[in-house]
Amino acid sequence: MYTEAYVKQLEDKITLLVQENKRLHESVEFLTRKLFGRSSEKTSAVIGQLHLFDEAEEVADPTIPEPTLQEIDKYRRKKFKGQRMELLKDLPHDKVICKLDDEDLACPQCNNPLFTVGEEFIRTV
Repeated sequence: MYTEAYVKQLEDKITLLVQENKRLHESVEFLTRKLFGRSSEKTSAVIGQLHLFDEAEEVADPTIPEPTLQEIDKYRRKKFKGQRMELLKDLPHDKVICKLDDEDLACPQCNNPLFTVGEEFIRTV
């Protein structure tokens, strides 16, 4: 039915495919570990950078007592309805109306006259 040479050729091809499949599985496993595995960063490598922002602790006086929750709560600003309008009421504002040219006041498709639909108030500070 099949010659020995043909069978040998198929066995060699199977062996090569098994080796390639094993190599590809190892590559996928390596890359998966590299992507989702433990981080290789060590804190000892960046130990000098960890103390960049410690000047507040170095300058602070440790004898001063910590504030209580009641003292902290006094400093919180309470928001109320209309607070923004009250803060902005004394700011000057100008009403600028953008007008279209006469040739732009007609619909480009049907040439019907266009009219004002509404106004929009935008505050820039």
